[in-house]
Amino acid sequence: MRRRGGERDLERAERILYEALPLVRDWLPRQEINLYEALISLYETGQEWEKAKQASERALEVVESQLGRGINPEYQMRHRAEYAYILAKLGEAERAEALLKDYDGMSRGDESLFTTRAFFELARALLLETRGQFEAARESFRKSVELLKKGRSTGWSQPLTEYALFEMRRGDTTKALSLLQEALAGSDQFGRHADSRYIRQMIEELTQPASGA
Repeated sequence: MRRRGGERDLERAERILYEALPLVRDWLPRQEINLYEALISLYETGQEWEKAKQASERALEVVESQLGRGINPEYQMRHRAEYAYILAKLGEAERAEALLKDYDGMSRGDESLFTTRAFFELARALLLETRGQFEAARESFRKSVELLKKGRSTGWSQPLTEYALFEMRRGDTTKALSLLQEALAGSDQFGRHADSRYIRQMIEELTQPASGA
């Protein structure tokens, strides 16, 4: 489902970010990574998953080239986690599964890795769904939300929205609507306006009468 509202804003932001990349490339690698992170977020908001994958791969290349030079392995793992989520969204199960092996060996007590663990759980949820393991998928969706809340992230509306999409695919529109309303409250609370536009659109589509009814 594409976000219709605010598409021109997203396109303008994409253009600005790409214009900035040559200004920092080879000179300010951390700023280059930050620009790719902004692009990834932009593409996730716009449901442009192939573009998100390309930006994530480029970000990982820069991150890995800078290991030990201001970039630590935990930061690398954070990028690998989001990449696993993007791959799972695209149905690239084998590649996402390979990255999940890193998560399975991770210390669960490290509070600095809440966001990393949340993205890995989100990837796992999507992969479990493809195998028909729906209850296990629900548990992973819930874990992803809990981890982001525990880590005081402002982005927990994202896994809630994914959870809602999952319930929509299962045919439970009542549960999906409840999850979307919670996600909207979160995105509004933290000023994630593009996410809020998308969630409101989904709520409208769920609640509007069927054509011909």
